[in-house]
Amino acid sequence: MSSVSVYGNPSGKIVPSADRLGESFYAKSKILAEDAVISSQLRYSIFRIASVYGEGTKSFITKTKALFQKGI
Repeated sequence: MSSVSVYGNPSGKIVPSADRLGESFYAKSKILAEDAVISSQLRYSIFRIASVYGEGTKSFITKTKALFQKGI
């Protein structure tokens, strides 16, 4: 499992072949992990998922909870 954070903050459409320009420590660690998997010569799949859950993060569930608490 990787993360869409590897793309950084792109202004256009994200496609799997887009440059991995993530600047955060987390993004850089995911890029290094992807590189290790790719160079392993094993069969692999890399899933770059968005943040779904995590307290205190910018995840979908956290944002939805905050909006609910504000009565929106």
